[in-house]
Amino acid sequence: DAVSSWNPLTDTIPIHTWLHPWLPWFGGTERLASIHDTVLQKLGYCFNNWHPSDGSAHSVLTPWRSVISLGAMSAFLGRHVVPKLGLALQQFKLNPASQNMDVWNWVMRWADLIGPAVLVNLLEQHFWPRWLTVLANWLRQGVEARQHGDHVSAGQVYQDVGRWYAGWKGQLPAECMEYASVKDTLTKALSMMERAMRGLPPEDPKPTTTPVDASRYAAPSNRPAQFTNNFTSTPLVAPPPTTLRKQVEQVAAQRGLTFHPIPNRMVEGQQVYRLESVHVFFDRN
Repeated sequence: DAVSSWNPLTDTIPIHTWLHPWLPWFGGTERLASIHDTVLQKLGYCFNNWHPSDGSAHSVLTPWRSVISLGAMSAFLGRHVVPKLGLALQQFKLNPASQNMDVWNWVMRWADLIGPAVLVNLLEQHFWPRWLTVLANWLRQGVEARQHGDHVSAGQVYQDVGRWYAGWKGQLPAECMEYASVKDTLTKALSMMERAMRGLPPEDPKPTTTPVDASRYAAPSNRPAQFTNNFTSTPLVAPPPTTLRKQVEQVAAQRGLTFHPIPNRMVEGQQVYRLESVHVFFDRN
């Protein structure tokens, strides 16, 4: 009755503070599965009008991470959170001269709950194409300056681009660095930079359907402070090859399939995972 009458919009005391202490008395989380369904249903109504700028939603869901099943939580996030994060990334304006990072931080706030595979998929769909377009346009300025004999301006462009690249690379969670799409994008960016420094215009990246705010580019006096000190001249070192499990996890996230480890299920010393209705494990990649 208490859970049924609970209203997450008006009740000032979070429900987990008085419900979770009872879990041991009810024999663990499995016995309260129906209650968890009610909680998620009520929270789902609240998320209908939720905007990613509101960080309280993440705080509300975090205590349930270890209580609600991974499948149920993934489904909830995929229905109520991930689409709005994607929309926020679509509307994220890239402007190296004066970069506002608010939208980026809204999305990264959810990295621990949605997982790296979903986050990488969001970046692949809604961020990387525009990021590469901004990079290409900026490098083209350096190439044009070099062609006109202005080597000082060209060198400044390449230096600023290098800092910008290193700054964005530093913004990525470490868990995302081993994914193929991230490695491919960073490698492509380095290739574009190397080509521009040889005086060749960068090849146009894949077309993007969302507008790019790249009319202004960073100058020495106003480059973003959070990226200025991150530049390194050391070439990007490719992370270890991605594992088969990571590839399956990423494809499952892209296609909306259920994929998660089954607690306390092992076969030949390997963790067993649920992939939709199939149970699988991975042996030597």
